[in-house]
Amino acid sequence: MIQAGCPEACVFVVDDDDSLLEAVAEVLEDDGYAVIVAFSGEQAWTMLQTHAPKPDVLLLDLLMPHGNGWSLMKRIRQEPKLLDIPVVTMSGLDASLAETVPGAAAHIAKPLEMHVLLDAMRLALSERGRAAPAPRARLW
Repeated sequence: MIQAGCPEACVFVVDDDDSLLEAVAEVLEDDGYAVIVAFSGEQAWTMLQTHAPKPDVLLLDLLMPHGNGWSLMKRIRQEPKLLDIPVVTMSGLDASLAETVPGAAAHIAKPLEMHVLLDAMRLALSERGRAAPAPRARLW
C-alpha cells in the first residue's frame, strides 16, 4: 500500500476493519490502483490535510470509532481544496440510511462484492474526468 503520492489512479480507503482494508487494498492494487489507507475518520482527516497529491477517490466506511463517515464527509465538504474528491461510501447499514451522506457519489453495501467495488471506482473516476486503470483479468 502506498503511503504518499499517487502517480496512478489513487483510492484512499478509510475503514476500521483491518481484514477488510487488506482485502480491498489487494483487489484495488491488483486492478492497477494505488491505495492509501486510514483506520478512522480522524486519521483520514489528518492525512488529507498533510499529504499531497489528493486521492482521486475516497472509499469511506460510515460506522467507525474516532470519526465516523458522516463527520468526515461534513469536514471534507467544508474544505474547498477537498470538495472535488468523489466519495464512495460503504456500510452494512440499510441503503436508505447510507444515502443520507451528503455529496457521496455512490454507496456500496457490505459485505462487499468486489466487482461492485471496481465498478464504483470507475464511475467515481469518470465523474472526476480521470480514467480508471485498464481492467485486468480476474479469477473471481
